[in-house]
Amino acid sequence: REKISFLAVRRGQKIAEILPPVPGTPGLTVFGKVVPAPTPPATRIRPGKGVRVDEANGALYAEKDGALFVEERSGEVQVAVRELLEHRGDVDLASGNIRFPGSVVIRGNVAEGMLVEAGEDLVITGQVEGATVRARGSVEIYGPLLRSTAVSGWEKVRFPALLALHSLAHDLMRFRGAVEQFRAHSPAAASSPEVERTLAHRILEKHFPDLGQRVLASAPLLREIFSEELAWRTFFRPFAPASRGNATWTWASWLEALFNLLAVLERYPPELRERSRVRVASVHMAAIYAWGDVEVLRRGSYRAEIVADGEIRIPGPVRGGRYSASQMVLGVVGSEAGISTTLEVPETGWIELREVFAETELVFGKRHFVLTRPYRFVRFRLREDGELDAVPLR
Repeated sequence: REKISFLAVRRGQKIAEILPPVPGTPGLTVFGKVVPAPTPPATRIRPGKGVRVDEANGALYAEKDGALFVEERSGEVQVAVRELLEHRGDVDLASGNIRFPGSVVIRGNVAEGMLVEAGEDLVITGQVEGATVRARGSVEIYGPLLRSTAVSGWEKVRFPALLALHSLAHDLMRFRGAVEQFRAHSPAAASSPEVERTLAHRILEKHFPDLGQRVLASAPLLREIFSEELAWRTFFRPFAPASRGNATWTWASWLEALFNLLAVLERYPPELRERSRVRVASVHMAAIYAWGDVEVLRRGSYRAEIVADGEIRIPGPVRGGRYSASQMVLGVVGSEAGISTTLEVPETGWIELREVFAETELVFGKRHFVLTRPYRFVRFRLREDGELDAVPLR
């Protein structure tokens, strides 16, 4: 499934170097006559969009993230970097998985077992079946989502947790700066790992007393972020009480783990929330995760898991599954057979329904309610006394 159908480049990356022509070596005929080498023509290279030339060394550099395109026309070679990748046809075993740092348009279907990842926005004009599609920006699927996963943002981290991680990273950098400042004035700390650990623990206790508790409280989430077990354990050792005096970590190894965390968070700045959105025709036994809103346009959602930090809007039927958002506007929820359907919002959220059947579960924060009768055209919210309030819609 892993094939290279295009070359992805990053901003600032060296993508080509213009070399002067090298004269050839004269040859000989079978009669010993010298055949002079032809003068090689100079290659005419024209930098296109997204490419700049460094006049000092003749190298070409990418000015933005994207796909590298090289085209030859009338003896001239054009080199360009494009932020949009358009794939005409299905994403299947013939095409391979698609990973692209910019926006992606798939003019076809995404087949079972395939993966599409876009660093910006993603548009799929067909259906997605048994696959995973992911974008840091918006995801729009014109067809149904069948037994698949669609992600806008980062499925491992809800948006409020992301903000907390960025705040934690900011304080970790302050802690690092304080330790580095003391190390600069302490030759013993720079030459002794044991002195470094003692210094770090003292600064942590005196100047950052709650930082260790915040790190430990984020342990389950951070465990998902670190791809390697060793890096995760190294990152936590300065903050775990049981590891005080433990000689298995060094300040340099902890800094390396910290920079790994910062590199991951750099890919997911809070500003991405403004572009996060998933729109799909219908959802069948699939999962959707989004930092923004989720909208199922036409044929409804069946036995799905949809988790959004914005609003879920499904005008069609919602039959089975779990739905979690800040607020919801849904059509017909549940069924007469009592199919298990759970709707979750925060305590301050609300759920607006055109029709809902009995046995549907409503969750407001930590409060759980199971409806004992059907309702039509109603908005549910939590009263100040903690009880469920059903407000008729007019």
